[in-house]
Amino acid sequence: VVQDNKDEIALIVYGAEGTNNELNLENEESGNPEQYMNIDVQFPMQVPDLAKIRAISDLAMVKGQGNSDFLDALAVAIDMLVKVQRKGKKRILLVTDYQVPVDLDQTFMENLQAQLGDSIILEVLEVARGDVQDDAAEDNMRVLAGLAEGRVTPMKAALKLSEGLVALKEVKPVTTMRVDLEIGPWMSIKVWSYKKTSAKTFPSMKKYSNQLEADDPEATHLVTRATVYRSTTDADIDELGPEKLTRAYKFGKQKVPVDEAVEKMVSFVAGNKELKLVGFTKRSSIPRAWFLKDTNIIVPWPQAKDSKDKAGLDPEEAEKAALGLSSLAQALEVSAGSLSLRRADRPSTEKECVAMVRSVRTANSKSVEWGMLTPHLVEEGDFVLFNRLPFAEDLHIHNFPSFDAEQQAKDKLQPSASQEAAARDLILALDIGAKSGHEDPFCVDRIHNPTLQRFYSFLGARALDADAT
Repeated sequence: VVQDNKDEIALIVYGAEGTNNELNLENEESGNPEQYMNIDVQFPMQVPDLAKIRAISDLAMVKGQGNSDFLDALAVAIDMLVKVQRKGKKRILLVTDYQVPVDLDQTFMENLQAQLGDSIILEVLEVARGDVQDDAAEDNMRVLAGLAEGRVTPMKAALKLSEGLVALKEVKPVTTMRVDLEIGPWMSIKVWSYKKTSAKTFPSMKKYSNQLEADDPEATHLVTRATVYRSTTDADIDELGPEKLTRAYKFGKQKVPVDEAVEKMVSFVAGNKELKLVGFTKRSSIPRAWFLKDTNIIVPWPQAKDSKDKAGLDPEEAEKAALGLSSLAQALEVSAGSLSLRRADRPSTEKECVAMVRSVRTANSKSVEWGMLTPHLVEEGDFVLFNRLPFAEDLHIHNFPSFDAEQQAKDKLQPSASQEAAARDLILALDIGAKSGHEDPFCVDRIHNPTLQRFYSFLGARALDADAT
């Protein structure tokens, strides 16, 4: 239900012992206090905190004896959403077993349908209805299915689905670099770079102190940590100030001190930011295992949206950037064969070439990146992907000796037919794509991190129960 830290929820219980809702108060003022009885707003629309989550969790132990139906509860929920003057998607999750008799007034039903409209989505979760034989329950099912436009889910199925449910957060893309892709001293293409993928990390954990009462509203329970440096040679000095501290780097077993001035003098500074084409190579010569960090999308510098848009280009320059990058991408796609050995007995089988580039993301940066550009041709506009590659010092290649030819011939090392079949069945059983029905054998964009799921599930359980493990 909650997918963002600004999402708000409200909890309405119908069939409750008491009555607490605005529609009942409004009708009471107009002389009709019997309307919308036994409908209790547990808490109004707000960003949920731990107390609200516990209130929802405690509902499993509550069973009201009041007399009210789901249509009145639905009217109270719609009224609450209409009065909330905030943008965003509005949803109602109605939980029912269809067993409560309902007065199906046609005018009332038409008003509910009109209020729902296109701005409010109604979803029905049905609780253990089994084989409903009662005519009234059957009518209730048809009414709710019509109001919800078929969005009816059994509660067991919804709970099973939510066990592994992870809300995908949509983020606004932000450029990581705006630069000229330098083809040579005589040609460059204006491009923008965006992150395509990035690893989702665990939330930062803070030091927590339980020395104060947990329910003390003024207690932050945060632990402050300070580092103090002392001299090992002069016991009279209580504390060393920052001006007396120097960095030291390990060289073998000893540490070599390097002060700030010397470090600044010997540090490498790349100069201006750039994305410079160095050369070309075959795609097959670069294993995927060499890819480092995140993948970036390189797109043409866009056209200005209006006169106030200072970042965009004028239409003519934007068209040049798009044509230039498209030409480069298409050339990479079709020119891999020209890089192959031109021998009749070794025809080219390459389908793709990549461009090798040198990248400096920010001016005066101490970091220079080495990477490759891979072409992607699509109808909406051709672009290239940038993947960072390791330098020679970063690359570790482990060569393992092959099996001895004589040892391979021995029967004990030769797999039997049943062993080969078992290995084949194991590989097929581990094929994720075959089970999910997708062409991609791994379906990377659909596989969530199980460690994150387990962590957040544990965090929710521990919030409700301090002894949860």
